[in-house]
Amino acid sequence: MQHIGIPEPPGFAGLLRSEQVRYLEERLAEYRRDPTRADSTYEILDRMANKRR
Repeated sequence: MQHIGIPEPPGFAGLLRSEQVRYLEERLAEYRRDPTRADSTYEILDRMANKRR
């Protein structure tokens, strides 16, 4: 069986491991609250970058 990976969002690899986990948890939480209103990957990465500054 061939493994098919999901492409990483832009900027994801540049985050610290702890930030990657926080990103994934935030995406999952938003999706669970309301799947139709989950923020885009770009918006979340921008917010995280602004918190680091």
